[in-house]
Amino acid sequence: MEKNISKLSLCILLVTIITGFSSISYCSSISQFNTGDYVYFGKYLDEDILWKVVDFDDMNNPILLSEKILSYKHFDVDTEYTSSSTRDSGFTGAVGFNETFTETSQGYEHGWNNWSDSDIRKWLNTTVESVYDAELGFLCNNNFQDYERNMIIPSQHRILGTSNSPSELIGENEYPQWSIDDEDIVENYKQSQYYIESDQVRLMSLKDVILWDKSLSIGFEKSPTDEALTQRFGTTKPDGYKDELIRSNLCLDSYWIDTPSSFSSTQSLAQTTYDNMTTFEPYGLSHCFPDHTLGVVPVITIDSSQCKILSGSSDIENPLKLTSIDNPDIPFERPENEIGSYIEFGKYNDAPILWRIIDYKPESGYQLFSEYIICAKAYDARGEAYQNNSRRQECGSNYWKTSTLRQWLNSSDSKIQWPYNAPDDKNLNYNPYASEAGFLSNNNFSDVEMEMISASLNKTLINTVDITEAHIGTENQIWEWKYIQFMQDKLMQLANPESAYFVETMDKAYLLSYLELQDLIISRGWDYKAIARPEAETYNTYKGYNTPFGDEWYYYLRDGYEDCNYGIPEDSSGTVIAITQEGEYKNFPYHFGERGIRPCINISNINFNIFIHGQGTKDSPYKIIE
Repeated sequence: MEKNISKLSLCILLVTIITGFSSISYCSSISQFNTGDYVYFGKYLDEDILWKVVDFDDMNNPILLSEKILSYKHFDVDTEYTSSSTRDSGFTGAVGFNETFTETSQGYEHGWNNWSDSDIRKWLNTTVESVYDAELGFLCNNNFQDYERNMIIPSQHRILGTSNSPSELIGENEYPQWSIDDEDIVENYKQSQYYIESDQVRLMSLKDVILWDKSLSIGFEKSPTDEALTQRFGTTKPDGYKDELIRSNLCLDSYWIDTPSSFSSTQSLAQTTYDNMTTFEPYGLSHCFPDHTLGVVPVITIDSSQCKILSGSSDIENPLKLTSIDNPDIPFERPENEIGSYIEFGKYNDAPILWRIIDYKPESGYQLFSEYIICAKAYDARGEAYQNNSRRQECGSNYWKTSTLRQWLNSSDSKIQWPYNAPDDKNLNYNPYASEAGFLSNNNFSDVEMEMISASLNKTLINTVDITEAHIGTENQIWEWKYIQFMQDKLMQLANPESAYFVETMDKAYLLSYLELQDLIISRGWDYKAIARPEAETYNTYKGYNTPFGDEWYYYLRDGYEDCNYGIPEDSSGTVIAITQEGEYKNFPYHFGERGIRPCINISNINFNIFIHGQGTKDSPYKIIE
């Protein structure tokens, strides 16, 4: 129906006075939605479901159609079906010349095309265990919170009847007369018999497909989500799957609608049967046995009077996010199962920073690790401030607490006052940053984003020369080479992580430590080598090795390295642990300035007016919408 566009809420009271009948009231209100709006609502397979507003009911409530195929399932299977044959004569042995067999059956060989009793209807409308390998129903708590289920309202919809429909049929005394023409596939739709069902979740009807396709001019070819493919095939690229609109022999991109079918090549009144369903194929409407496995594209109607739009601009890049008017605003407090997701947050050199969520702690929030090298910088500047240590005077210090890189990462100043050696042309070989604004300045993070960044308590390996400062631990670092099974190679490992010397610091922005890389990245089997953002190459002044960021490149960890084989602690007080192009741990002087920087931050203290959108994948990361 056409959406109400009045500026005021209207309540139209239709009073019909008919002897023996009471008056009936209908109320229509202005909708917050428009046809074509994209909406996030609920989850399936742990991913937000993206819907499109395709129509409105008589009360101006929006009807939502899933933008993607969410799952692959059969429409119906008759588990009690049996088939046998009998001989009229009752004799055994050789079959006589005029003897015939009579086929007998119980149930339906290919399942039943009756929506009311179908497996798929039961699954879509239940919260409990269903017939699909004991999978919980579509409306279960894994997919919809209580307030979301309460916002879904039952919708009455017409389903064309067949000669064996169990429900009482309404309409003229005709069964559907099918046509091959997609424009008018049911020639006698208005005269066809039908029945009415009421469901919270349903599939499109044949009429829906034709009506919405014509009115919206968008077509209804549907591609599956990666999760739907993985659920069925164990991979997002099963054999035969070429692109979104290519149909393979596994019926990819084909999906069910709720209408039974029986096509007739003569376009005359066809004998209706129990074993055929109308389907939507990449090339148009078709039909299939109910026991085949095709895509599921749900339809729901939500109560507009109960909806509150939290944020979003309704386009596919920034869909609307909803809550109930009776439900408090939902903060970005996603549980630990978001570890591994991606988020865009802040920028550097005017390019968005893509982070991966690698940990969560209640006291400091979500730990984010930059997916890419965002720049090349020295860990520390050499210079006169280290007159008491000739190694550090020549190479810079590996003591995280006083390093120029830590000062820059944690500064929000547009002009930093350097308490030690400034990271300028004099004290660095490449990429001076003494005059650059701090990493946490408003060049890179908005005020809202800054409110979300929280400090975390970090442990960092230090050298023996620094144990005169406050520290934890009882002995020098001990390194050894160990064989790593999943890497099929040896890797330098810290043998005494419990007792080595560490310093503790509170940081808002920092580098990843050796132990964090081991525990949060390598142990999960994630790739820990890194390439750089193009902007890092653009702003880089180091021109060695031609293009240093062309493939994987070195990047610093925050730990100071000490090799006990040196014998003199001062000798290794100017080297830091870094990851090489090959993924090995190496120690390098800090002042060169050509090594990559992959920062970490923690976010919490969520402003409840800010909400997260996106799918949390690398290609569709979460985004902060202000």
